[in-house]
Amino acid sequence: MPTNRKRRSRNMRPRVGDQHLVQLLTGNDHFDDAFGRGDNFDEQWAREVWAERREELIRYWRRGGSVPLAEVAAKPWHDYVAWIEGSADTMPWAWWRFDAPEPRPPHESERVYLRRHGLLDG
Repeated sequence: MPTNRKRRSRNMRPRVGDQHLVQLLTGNDHFDDAFGRGDNFDEQWAREVWAERREELIRYWRRGGSVPLAEVAAKPWHDYVAWIEGSADTMPWAWWRFDAPEPRPPHESERVYLRRHGLLDG
């Protein structure tokens, strides 16, 4: 029996929203509506979005999750992630997942790891 349903290609993805940026910053997909969790995590898509937004998100994170007022208006996701607090001596979750030069030893702090790899000022 014919139906009116349209097949959706796996390559058709929804637009990147606040929830995707939150997951790249924190690693959490709180409502299971971003890149997914566990076996359903869409690593390829997350990598693509991270590559496109890396600099912006690292800058946001390393400023402690705050940005100058002029930039807030240009970032519709800012209100959504206002509770996220990064710091200048850490990196967002996606950096650790996709960009870290090597896994961080469990006994080593983020600050020590980043300094050892020459990724911190001072």
